[in-house]
Amino acid sequence: MRKNTLKTSLLLAIAIAIVTMTLVASVLLFEVHHLRAALQWVDQTDQVIGSERQLLKLNLDMETGLRGFQYAGEAEFLQPYNEAQQIIDSQFSTLQKLVTDPAQQALLAKICHDFEDWRRLAQAAIAASSVNPVQDSPEVRHRETHRRKQLMDKIRAEHEVFNNGETILRAERVRSVQRGSLLVSITSFLIAFGGAGILTWFSRRQIHQLALEQELREKRIQSLAHMASRLAHEINNPLAIVYGEVTDLQRLAALDRSPTSVELRRACDTMIEASDRAIKTLHGLKGFANGEQIAAMALVSMAEVIEHSMELDQARFLNQNIETRLEIDPGLPLILCREGEITQILANLIDNAFDSIVQSHAIERWISLKAACSDQKLYIDISDSGPGIGDKFDPHRMEAFSLSKDSGDGMGVGLSFSRAIAENHGGTLILRENTRNTCFRLLLPI
Repeated sequence: MRKNTLKTSLLLAIAIAIVTMTLVASVLLFEVHHLRAALQWVDQTDQVIGSERQLLKLNLDMETGLRGFQYAGEAEFLQPYNEAQQIIDSQFSTLQKLVTDPAQQALLAKICHDFEDWRRLAQAAIAASSVNPVQDSPEVRHRETHRRKQLMDKIRAEHEVFNNGETILRAERVRSVQRGSLLVSITSFLIAFGGAGILTWFSRRQIHQLALEQELREKRIQSLAHMASRLAHEINNPLAIVYGEVTDLQRLAALDRSPTSVELRRACDTMIEASDRAIKTLHGLKGFANGEQIAAMALVSMAEVIEHSMELDQARFLNQNIETRLEIDPGLPLILCREGEITQILANLIDNAFDSIVQSHAIERWISLKAACSDQKLYIDISDSGPGIGDKFDPHRMEAFSLSKDSGDGMGVGLSFSRAIAENHGGTLILRENTRNTCFRLLLPI
């Protein structure tokens, strides 16, 4: 009875921690989507401002052409008027489709109405000048010219109000982006540190209870410690990616520089992709805790998996001036595996290689991934320019209860979990011997 109580308490602690982290990660994904929408609103506002400026230029071109024609009486002076006349209606239509704020829509409608009044007066003046340039008296021509000028001055003033309104909307949307960036940063912090704190608290609590049962102590402590450490370790990489992208956006916002649409889409896609990876990892670890395999095996392009794993860490590599070297055999066959789990192995090994280089302050800085086939097996070699392992390597690091990560050796808790995944796929993970640099080899059956 006591054993069942301890088992239930242990599983409940792990389940609560995993569910909590999954919920917070889901909130992070929602906030990233909200941030992406806010960035799109800023981009749309920039388009509205640009379109409005183009429309105002066309208005001024028409006015300039009309004045030149009336003063000189030559038809060629109407060229700016005619050229603007051909495209101004489509420009109005484009701007009306872009504007979404009701107050701005009403102001744009007023601008359009006043412009139509001005255009009717302009067309009447052109027609009168073409038929009989001296038919109207100077007083009449002066009165009509003054009326058109008043209308154009009114249109200019309305354009200025419209532009100021869009500028205010843009500032509000930029603030929304900044708030979204802050929320993403806070949520990332909660996942990284709050979640780790929850897991640590539950782990210590359950370890204290398991100490009362000597027979179960070793197995249950290993299971709990391994699960807690893997959960924190696996979500660290995607959170580092999200944090890096959000920091870049905050830096641009602080400099009051709008990122381009391409930069925004790349940043948002990277954050969403990294967040999805964290959520998948949490679900996978939940299944591992229950002794299940949630995802079914499928044929996967290992070249795409390798390239994808390296791309997710490009921001970190660039920040630390680390060169990435990929050597992938173009004839690699599809491999039957669980893509998410293989990605976890590569992420662990890449992370260890990264730490080895950074912590040792290596002058030569590179990480290499080589993939090819040999003896009916696909192998992936992950090596780095760190200080190497040599005689320091402890075989127990590959065992289930290896929790330490010594400073500068580039290894940690991921090795035992990675080898367990590889063996579950019918392969293995080994440290190659007699190599100049540290090199781990992942073997998978074809």
